Amino acid sequence: MSNKGSLSEFISKEKEKISKLDRHQKLIYFRDYYLLKIIIAVLLIIGICWFLHDVLNRNKTIYTGAGVGVNLSQAGEKMVTDDFLAFLGNGYKNKVVKYGGNTLMDPQNGSDVNSYNLTMAFLSQVNGGMFQYFLMTEDQFEVYMQYDIYLDLSDVKEDPRYKDIEYLNDAQGHPAAMKLSDTTRQKLGITSEEAYIAFAYSEKQNELNNRMIEYLFS
Repeated sequence: MSNKGSLSEFISKEKEKISKLDRHQKLIYFRDYYLLKIIIAVLLIIGICWFLHDVLNRNKTIYTGAGVGVNLSQAGEKMVTDDFLAFLGNGYKNKVVKYGGNTLMDPQNGSDVNSYNLTMAFLSQVNGGMFQYFLMTEDQFEVYMQYDIYLDLSDVKEDPRYKDIEYLNDAQGHPAAMKLSDTTRQKLGITSEEAYIAFAYSEKQNELNNRMIEYLFS
């Protein structure tokens, strides 16, 4: 059966199902089966438009992070955006560093969730190059390990400055996430007992990854 036929059949079945519901039941059905999907689609479209706007606007946004099940305080977000940009120095004047917040935050009720829709939206953003690093818990690191989105940090681990830091390994056994110190975690306003930073896989070396490591672990 063609995709067109499958879609027509699906629409017909949905119409038949909804026609049997009263007004209250229709509202509940829409809320339970469609509302979150629509919200996620809208957020994804907004994110893509935001990204394309920056690309067309002379690539002013040079670096973007995201929380994966991790929330930062307002001061913490400033620390990884404006303060990090100041750390980079005058060579980055008129550039922008952004932080996308907790990508697993349910927009309906503000709670952290592990829904399929949010996962797919997040992975689409990662594959689209919207995020260069992630702040995450060990549990969330393991959840997304199967998607091979992490950068191998073997070179970083060999650096004497960072050899004593605790690392999490990816599915291939390579170090892929660095544990933040308690002091750094508290400055960022992360309330979980442990938090890690990992970087999005990219074939092209991003020197800002090393600068972020230097910034957080110096």
